[in-house]
Amino acid sequence: MNYNDGKWHGWNGGKCPVHPASKVKVRYPEGPYHSDMASLVLWDFCLVFRVIKEHKTPREFWLVDDCGGGFIVNHSDSCGGIHVREVLDDES
Repeated sequence: MNYNDGKWHGWNGGKCPVHPASKVKVRYPEGPYHSDMASLVLWDFCLVFRVIKEHKTPREFWLVDDCGGGFIVNHSDSCGGIHVREVLDDES
């Protein structure tokens, strides 16, 4: 399930349901709403949560000469080439 929709979701405990670097707002039984990184949340005690800012990992790959005038995509740097890293809007 994609929890990155900005809506409140009930939670009955368990493992972190979103990327650990996402920022979430949670409510525990004994207190008010609390905002933090998902990796710092006590998910076993969380009642409800919503994602405030989804963490997105930029895509990275290498363009390697195919020896025929073009390039192929390689997901490791073992062959050299041009390293491409996606720039996300919030990284500028």
